[in-house]
Amino acid sequence: MSTRKRISRIVIPYGKSFKRQNAKIVIILLISLLVPFPGIRNVYIQNETHVTLLLLQYSEMGLVSLTGFICYLWTAKKVKSLSKIYRNILLTHRLFYVFQKRSISYNTKWMDMYDVLVVVAVIVNTASGILDPNIEQKPKNSLLFIILGSLSYSVPVVLVHCLGTFFRTSFFALNVQLIHLNHLLDNVNVLNTTHIEKLVYIHCLIANSFRRLNAAHMLPVLLLSSCTFFVVVYNLYDMLTFNLEESLNNTLGDNVGGAAWLTFWTTQLIVLVILIENVVDKHDEFSSRLHYIIIQDPTGILGKSNRLMAHLAIRQRLEYSAAGFFTVGYKLIASIASSATTYLVILIQFAQINVGSQKVPGVDNKTSSSTTGPTTELMILK
Repeated sequence: MSTRKRISRIVIPYGKSFKRQNAKIVIILLISLLVPFPGIRNVYIQNETHVTLLLLQYSEMGLVSLTGFICYLWTAKKVKSLSKIYRNILLTHRLFYVFQKRSISYNTKWMDMYDVLVVVAVIVNTASGILDPNIEQKPKNSLLFIILGSLSYSVPVVLVHCLGTFFRTSFFALNVQLIHLNHLLDNVNVLNTTHIEKLVYIHCLIANSFRRLNAAHMLPVLLLSSCTFFVVVYNLYDMLTFNLEESLNNTLGDNVGGAAWLTFWTTQLIVLVILIENVVDKHDEFSSRLHYIIIQDPTGILGKSNRLMAHLAIRQRLEYSAAGFFTVGYKLIASIASSATTYLVILIQFAQINVGSQKVPGVDNKTSSSTTGPTTELMILK
Protein backbone atom coordinates (compact mmCIF):
# COMPACT_ATOMS: atom_id res chain seq x y z
CA MET A 1 0.00 0.00 0.00
CA SER A 2 2.87 2.36 0.73
CA THR A 3 4.27 1.61 -2.73
CA ARG A 4 0.98 2.55 -4.38
CA LYS A 5 0.97 5.79 -2.39
CA ARG A 6 4.50 6.68 -3.53
CA ILE A 7 3.61 6.27 -7.20
CA SER A 8 0.93 8.98 -7.13
CA ARG A 9 2.72 11.25 -4.63
CA ILE A 10 3.76 13.65 -7.41
CA VAL A 11 0.16 14.77 -7.93
CA ILE A 12 -1.72 14.08 -4.68
CA PRO A 13 -2.15 17.07 -2.33
CA TYR A 14 -0.40 15.53 0.68
CA GLY A 15 3.06 14.27 1.51
CA LYS A 16 4.53 11.11 2.98
CA SER A 17 3.01 11.61 6.43
CA PHE A 18 -0.35 12.87 5.10
CA LYS A 19 0.54 16.52 5.65
CA ARG A 20 -1.26 18.94 3.38
CA GLN A 21 1.13 20.61 0.90
CA ASN A 22 -0.39 24.00 0.16
CA ALA A 23 2.17 25.07 -2.45
CA LYS A 24 1.58 21.93 -4.49
CA ILE A 25 -2.20 22.36 -4.17
CA VAL A 26 -2.05 25.93 -5.55
CA ILE A 27 0.18 24.90 -8.48
CA ILE A 28 -1.94 21.90 -9.45
CA LEU A 29 -5.17 23.91 -9.24
CA LEU A 30 -3.74 26.71 -11.39
CA ILE A 31 -2.61 24.17 -13.99
CA SER A 32 -6.03 22.50 -14.00
CA LEU A 33 -7.69 25.91 -14.53
CA LEU A 34 -5.38 27.01 -17.37
CA VAL A 35 -5.05 23.83 -19.44
CA PRO A 36 -8.61 23.87 -20.86
CA PHE A 37 -8.16 27.17 -22.75
CA PRO A 38 -6.00 25.83 -25.64
CA GLY A 39 -8.47 22.97 -25.98
CA ILE A 40 -11.38 25.41 -26.16
CA ARG A 41 -9.63 27.24 -29.00
CA ASN A 42 -8.88 24.05 -30.94
CA VAL A 43 -12.43 22.74 -30.53
CA TYR A 44 -13.84 26.01 -31.89
CA ILE A 45 -11.54 25.94 -34.92
CA GLN A 46 -12.40 22.32 -35.65
CA ASN A 47 -16.17 22.64 -35.37
CA GLU A 48 -17.03 26.13 -36.54
CA THR A 49 -19.77 24.74 -38.78
CA HIS A 50 -21.09 22.06 -36.38
CA VAL A 51 -22.84 23.97 -33.61
CA THR A 52 -24.24 20.83 -31.96
CA LEU A 53 -20.88 19.08 -31.86
CA LEU A 54 -19.25 22.29 -30.63
CA LEU A 55 -21.64 22.54 -27.69
CA LEU A 56 -21.25 18.86 -26.84
CA GLN A 57 -17.45 19.05 -26.84
CA TYR A 58 -17.49 22.19 -24.72
CA SER A 59 -19.84 20.49 -22.26
CA GLU A 60 -17.61 17.42 -22.07
CA MET A 61 -14.46 19.50 -21.60
CA GLY A 62 -16.11 21.61 -18.89
CA LEU A 63 -17.43 18.56 -17.04
CA VAL A 64 -14.08 16.74 -17.17
CA SER A 65 -12.13 19.81 -16.02
CA LEU A 66 -14.65 20.50 -13.26
CA THR A 67 -14.43 16.88 -12.10
CA GLY A 68 -10.65 17.02 -11.79
CA PHE A 69 -10.72 20.43 -10.06
CA ILE A 70 -13.41 19.55 -7.48
CA CYS A 71 -11.96 16.09 -6.77
CA TYR A 72 -8.58 17.67 -6.03
CA LEU A 73 -10.08 20.29 -3.71
CA TRP A 74 -12.20 17.66 -1.95
CA THR A 75 -9.24 15.31 -1.44
CA ALA A 76 -7.11 18.16 -0.08
CA LYS A 77 -9.88 18.93 2.38
CA LYS A 78 -10.13 15.28 3.52
CA VAL A 79 -6.42 14.71 4.19
CA LYS A 80 -6.96 14.12 7.93
CA SER A 81 -9.65 11.54 7.19
CA LEU A 82 -7.34 9.75 4.75
CA SER A 83 -4.66 9.64 7.46
CA LYS A 84 -7.10 7.99 9.90
CA ILE A 85 -8.15 5.46 7.24
CA TYR A 86 -4.54 4.60 6.53
CA ARG A 87 -3.80 4.08 10.26
CA ASN A 88 -6.88 1.89 10.67
CA ILE A 89 -5.83 -0.35 7.79
CA LEU A 90 -2.30 -0.63 9.19
CA LEU A 91 -3.73 -1.46 12.63
CA THR A 92 -5.84 -4.24 11.12
CA HIS A 93 -2.77 -5.52 9.28
CA ARG A 94 -0.79 -5.71 12.54
CA LEU A 95 -3.61 -7.51 14.33
CA PHE A 96 -3.55 -10.20 11.67
CA TYR A 97 0.17 -10.60 12.32
CA VAL A 98 -0.62 -11.20 16.00
CA PHE A 99 -3.13 -13.93 15.11
CA GLN A 100 -1.21 -15.66 12.31
CA LYS A 101 2.38 -14.86 13.32
CA ARG A 102 2.94 -13.77 9.73
CA SER A 103 2.03 -10.78 7.62
CA ILE A 104 -0.65 -10.65 4.96
CA SER A 105 0.63 -10.34 1.39
CA TYR A 106 -1.11 -7.96 -0.99
CA ASN A 107 -0.63 -8.88 -4.62
CA THR A 108 -1.06 -5.65 -6.59
CA LYS A 109 0.06 -6.88 -10.01
CA TRP A 110 -3.40 -6.35 -11.46
CA MET A 111 -3.30 -2.75 -10.26
CA ASP A 112 0.04 -2.26 -12.02
CA MET A 113 -1.49 -3.62 -15.21
CA TYR A 114 -4.44 -1.28 -14.79
CA ASP A 115 -2.09 1.69 -14.38
CA VAL A 116 -0.37 0.70 -17.63
CA LEU A 117 -3.77 0.51 -19.36
CA VAL A 118 -4.61 4.03 -18.16
CA VAL A 119 -1.26 5.38 -19.37
CA VAL A 120 -1.80 3.79 -22.78
CA ALA A 121 -5.32 5.22 -23.00
CA VAL A 122 -4.09 8.72 -22.13
CA ILE A 123 -1.24 8.52 -24.65
CA VAL A 124 -3.53 7.27 -27.42
CA ASN A 125 -6.11 9.96 -26.74
CA THR A 126 -3.42 12.68 -26.68
CA ALA A 127 -1.70 11.38 -29.82
CA SER A 128 -5.00 11.18 -31.71
CA GLY A 129 -5.54 14.88 -31.08
CA ILE A 130 -2.00 15.84 -32.11
CA LEU A 131 -1.98 13.71 -35.28
CA ASP A 132 -5.49 14.68 -36.41
CA PRO A 133 -5.19 15.70 -40.11
CA ASN A 134 -8.19 18.01 -39.84
CA ILE A 135 -6.36 20.22 -37.36
CA GLU A 136 -3.21 20.51 -39.46
CA GLN A 137 -5.27 21.80 -42.36
CA LYS A 138 -6.36 24.81 -40.30
CA PRO A 139 -3.88 27.68 -40.76
CA LYS A 140 -4.86 29.25 -37.42
CA ASN A 141 -3.46 26.33 -35.43
CA SER A 142 0.19 26.18 -34.47
CA LEU A 143 1.90 23.01 -33.29
CA LEU A 144 2.15 24.40 -29.76
CA PHE A 145 -1.61 24.98 -29.53
CA ILE A 146 -2.29 21.53 -30.94
CA ILE A 147 -0.16 19.91 -28.22
CA LEU A 148 -1.59 22.09 -25.45
CA GLY A 149 -5.11 21.43 -26.70
CA SER A 150 -4.53 17.68 -26.52
CA LEU A 151 -3.26 18.04 -22.97
CA SER A 152 -6.47 19.83 -21.98
CA TYR A 153 -8.12 16.44 -21.54
CA SER A 154 -5.07 14.58 -20.22
CA VAL A 155 -4.38 16.72 -17.15
CA PRO A 156 -7.83 16.25 -15.51
CA VAL A 157 -7.67 12.54 -16.33
CA VAL A 158 -4.29 12.16 -14.62
CA LEU A 159 -5.66 14.02 -11.58
CA VAL A 160 -8.73 11.77 -11.32
CA HIS A 161 -6.69 8.59 -11.68
CA CYS A 162 -3.96 9.54 -9.20
CA LEU A 163 -6.46 10.78 -6.61
CA GLY A 164 -8.37 7.51 -6.92
CA THR A 165 -5.24 5.40 -6.37
CA PHE A 166 -5.48 5.67 -2.58
CA PHE A 167 -9.12 4.61 -2.54
CA ARG A 168 -8.65 1.69 -4.94
CA THR A 169 -5.67 0.48 -2.92
CA SER A 170 -7.58 0.84 0.35
CA PHE A 171 -10.57 -1.13 -0.92
CA PHE A 172 -8.27 -3.82 -2.24
CA ALA A 173 -6.50 -4.04 1.16
CA LEU A 174 -9.85 -4.34 2.97
CA ASN A 175 -10.90 -7.09 0.57
CA VAL A 176 -7.72 -9.09 1.23
CA GLN A 177 -8.09 -8.62 4.97
CA LEU A 178 -11.70 -9.83 4.91
CA ILE A 179 -10.67 -12.93 2.95
CA HIS A 180 -8.12 -13.81 5.65
CA LEU A 181 -10.63 -12.97 8.38
CA ASN A 182 -13.20 -15.39 6.96
CA HIS A 183 -10.50 -18.04 6.69
CA LEU A 184 -9.58 -17.58 10.36
CA LEU A 185 -13.23 -17.80 11.36
CA ASP A 186 -13.64 -21.08 9.48
CA ASN A 187 -10.71 -22.63 11.35
CA VAL A 188 -11.43 -21.14 14.79
CA ASN A 189 -11.93 -23.22 17.89
CA VAL A 190 -15.62 -22.87 18.80
CA LEU A 191 -14.85 -23.23 22.50
CA ASN A 192 -12.43 -20.27 22.42
CA THR A 193 -14.87 -17.37 22.85
CA THR A 194 -12.12 -14.80 23.37
CA HIS A 195 -10.53 -15.66 20.03
CA ILE A 196 -13.83 -15.24 18.20
CA GLU A 197 -14.46 -11.90 19.93
CA LYS A 198 -11.08 -10.67 18.69
CA LEU A 199 -12.03 -11.64 15.15
CA VAL A 200 -15.29 -9.71 15.55
CA TYR A 201 -13.28 -6.70 16.70
CA ILE A 202 -11.20 -6.84 13.51
CA HIS A 203 -14.40 -7.15 11.51
CA CYS A 204 -15.70 -3.95 13.14
CA LEU A 205 -12.42 -2.15 12.35
CA ILE A 206 -12.71 -3.08 8.68
CA ALA A 207 -16.33 -1.90 8.56
CA ASN A 208 -15.29 1.37 10.18
CA SER A 209 -12.56 1.87 7.56
CA PHE A 210 -15.09 1.21 4.80
CA ARG A 211 -17.47 3.85 6.16
CA ARG A 212 -14.64 6.37 6.50
CA LEU A 213 -13.68 5.71 2.89
CA ASN A 214 -17.26 6.35 1.86
CA ALA A 215 -17.33 9.69 3.72
CA ALA A 216 -14.02 10.76 2.18
CA HIS A 217 -14.84 9.68 -1.38
CA MET A 218 -18.59 10.29 -1.78
CA LEU A 219 -18.34 13.49 -3.87
CA PRO A 220 -15.56 12.25 -6.22
CA VAL A 221 -17.49 9.04 -6.97
CA LEU A 222 -20.61 11.12 -7.70
CA LEU A 223 -18.68 13.27 -10.19
CA LEU A 224 -17.00 10.17 -11.65
CA SER A 225 -20.36 8.52 -12.29
CA SER A 226 -21.83 11.66 -13.90
CA CYS A 227 -18.75 12.20 -16.05
CA THR A 228 -18.72 8.57 -17.17
CA PHE A 229 -22.36 8.76 -18.23
CA PHE A 230 -21.84 11.93 -20.27
CA VAL A 231 -18.61 10.67 -21.88
CA VAL A 232 -20.29 7.41 -22.94
CA VAL A 233 -23.30 9.19 -24.46
CA TYR A 234 -21.33 11.90 -26.24
CA ASN A 235 -18.51 9.75 -27.66
CA LEU A 236 -20.81 7.02 -28.95
CA TYR A 237 -23.10 9.67 -30.44
CA ASP A 238 -20.12 11.32 -32.12
CA MET A 239 -18.88 8.01 -33.54
CA LEU A 240 -22.31 6.95 -34.82
CA THR A 241 -23.35 10.26 -36.39
CA PHE A 242 -20.78 12.96 -37.16
CA ASN A 243 -17.84 10.63 -37.84
CA LEU A 244 -19.93 8.56 -40.28
CA GLU A 245 -20.38 11.64 -42.48
CA GLU A 246 -16.62 11.89 -43.13
CA SER A 247 -14.19 9.50 -44.75
CA LEU A 248 -12.46 6.84 -42.66
CA ASN A 249 -9.05 8.50 -42.99
CA ASN A 250 -10.35 11.77 -41.56
CA THR A 251 -12.18 10.18 -38.62
CA LEU A 252 -9.77 7.37 -37.70
CA GLY A 253 -7.98 9.52 -35.14
CA ASP A 254 -11.24 10.68 -33.57
CA ASN A 255 -12.57 7.13 -33.32
CA VAL A 256 -9.37 5.76 -31.78
CA GLY A 257 -9.16 8.67 -29.35
CA GLY A 258 -12.84 8.29 -28.47
CA ALA A 259 -12.36 4.57 -27.81
CA ALA A 260 -9.40 5.32 -25.52
CA TRP A 261 -11.44 8.00 -23.77
CA LEU A 262 -14.33 5.58 -23.23
CA THR A 263 -11.93 2.93 -21.95
CA PHE A 264 -10.48 5.23 -19.31
CA TRP A 265 -13.74 6.53 -17.84
CA THR A 266 -15.64 3.26 -17.91
CA THR A 267 -12.79 1.27 -16.36
CA GLN A 268 -12.37 3.89 -13.61
CA LEU A 269 -15.95 3.32 -12.51
CA ILE A 270 -16.07 -0.43 -13.14
CA VAL A 271 -12.88 -1.18 -11.19
CA LEU A 272 -14.12 0.90 -8.26
CA VAL A 273 -17.52 -0.82 -8.27
CA ILE A 274 -15.98 -4.31 -8.36
CA LEU A 275 -13.71 -3.51 -5.40
CA ILE A 276 -16.60 -2.08 -3.38
CA GLU A 277 -18.87 -5.03 -4.13
CA ASN A 278 -16.16 -7.51 -3.13
CA VAL A 279 -15.70 -5.81 0.24
CA VAL A 280 -19.46 -5.75 0.86
CA ASP A 281 -19.84 -9.44 -0.04
CA LYS A 282 -16.93 -10.54 2.15
CA HIS A 283 -18.25 -8.43 5.03
CA ASP A 284 -21.69 -10.06 4.84
CA GLU A 285 -20.09 -13.49 4.49
CA PHE A 286 -18.31 -13.07 7.84
CA SER A 287 -21.56 -12.14 9.61
CA SER A 288 -23.38 -15.12 8.07
CA ARG A 289 -20.63 -17.53 9.08
CA LEU A 290 -20.55 -16.15 12.62
CA HIS A 291 -24.31 -16.57 12.90
CA TYR A 292 -24.04 -20.16 11.68
CA ILE A 293 -21.25 -20.97 14.16
CA ILE A 294 -23.26 -19.60 17.09
CA ILE A 295 -26.34 -21.60 16.10
CA GLN A 296 -24.35 -24.82 15.65
CA ASP A 297 -22.47 -24.42 18.95
CA PRO A 298 -23.42 -27.52 20.99
CA THR A 299 -22.26 -26.04 24.30
CA GLY A 300 -24.19 -22.76 24.02
CA ILE A 301 -21.19 -20.78 25.28
CA LEU A 302 -21.07 -18.45 22.27
CA GLY A 303 -24.72 -17.52 22.70
CA LYS A 304 -23.96 -16.22 26.19
CA SER A 305 -21.33 -13.78 24.93
CA ASN A 306 -22.78 -10.27 25.06
CA ARG A 307 -20.25 -8.96 22.52
CA LEU A 308 -21.08 -11.57 19.91
CA MET A 309 -24.82 -11.19 20.36
CA ALA A 310 -24.59 -7.39 20.22
CA HIS A 311 -22.54 -7.65 17.01
CA LEU A 312 -25.21 -9.81 15.37
CA ALA A 313 -28.04 -7.63 16.70
CA ILE A 314 -26.70 -4.41 15.18
CA ARG A 315 -25.44 -6.05 12.00
CA GLN A 316 -25.96 -3.76 9.03
CA ARG A 317 -25.16 -4.32 5.39
CA LEU A 318 -22.42 -2.04 4.13
CA GLU A 319 -23.51 0.41 1.44
CA TYR A 320 -21.35 2.83 -0.49
CA SER A 321 -23.34 5.98 -1.14
CA ALA A 322 -22.53 8.69 -3.68
CA ALA A 323 -23.31 11.67 -1.43
CA GLY A 324 -26.73 10.15 -0.71
CA PHE A 325 -27.94 10.31 -4.33
CA PHE A 326 -27.53 6.61 -5.14
CA THR A 327 -25.76 3.47 -3.98
CA VAL A 328 -22.57 2.49 -5.78
CA GLY A 329 -22.73 -1.11 -6.98
CA TYR A 330 -23.40 -3.33 -9.94
CA LYS A 331 -26.86 -1.79 -10.32
CA LEU A 332 -25.21 1.58 -10.99
CA ILE A 333 -23.35 0.19 -14.02
CA ALA A 334 -26.54 -1.35 -15.36
CA SER A 335 -28.40 1.92 -14.79
CA ILE A 336 -25.76 3.96 -16.62
CA ALA A 337 -25.74 1.50 -19.53
CA SER A 338 -29.54 1.52 -19.89
CA SER A 339 -29.82 5.31 -19.56
CA ALA A 340 -27.00 5.89 -22.05
CA THR A 341 -28.66 3.54 -24.55
CA THR A 342 -31.97 5.40 -24.21
CA TYR A 343 -30.37 8.79 -24.76
CA LEU A 344 -28.35 7.48 -27.71
CA VAL A 345 -31.46 6.16 -29.46
CA ILE A 346 -33.22 9.49 -29.00
CA LEU A 347 -30.25 11.56 -30.18
CA ILE A 348 -29.63 9.36 -33.23
CA GLN A 349 -33.30 9.55 -34.21
CA PHE A 350 -33.21 13.34 -34.00
CA ALA A 351 -30.03 13.38 -36.10
CA GLN A 352 -31.69 11.23 -38.77
CA ILE A 353 -34.77 13.46 -38.76
CA ASN A 354 -32.56 16.50 -39.33
CA VAL A 355 -30.81 14.78 -42.21
CA GLY A 356 -34.11 13.72 -43.78
CA SER A 357 -35.58 17.21 -43.49
CA GLN A 358 -32.77 18.81 -45.48
CA LYS A 359 -33.37 19.75 -49.10
CA VAL A 360 -32.74 16.83 -51.44
CA PRO A 361 -31.07 17.76 -54.78
CA GLY A 362 -33.40 17.35 -57.77
CA VAL A 363 -36.58 17.38 -55.65
CA ASP A 364 -39.05 20.26 -55.59
CA ASN A 365 -39.31 22.12 -52.27
CA LYS A 366 -43.10 21.91 -52.38
CA THR A 367 -43.03 18.13 -52.46
CA SER A 368 -40.00 17.66 -50.25
CA SER A 369 -41.99 18.37 -47.09
CA SER A 370 -44.51 15.67 -47.93
CA THR A 371 -41.81 13.10 -48.54
CA THR A 372 -39.87 13.94 -45.41
CA GLY A 373 -42.06 11.88 -43.10
CA PRO A 374 -41.94 8.51 -44.93
CA THR A 375 -38.25 8.98 -45.79
CA THR A 376 -37.45 9.62 -42.16
CA GLU A 377 -39.43 6.60 -41.05
CA LEU A 378 -37.59 4.39 -43.53
CA MET A 379 -34.24 5.72 -42.37
CA ILE A 380 -35.12 5.03 -38.72
CA LEU A 381 -36.29 1.52 -39.58
CA LYS A 382 -33.07 0.83 -41.45
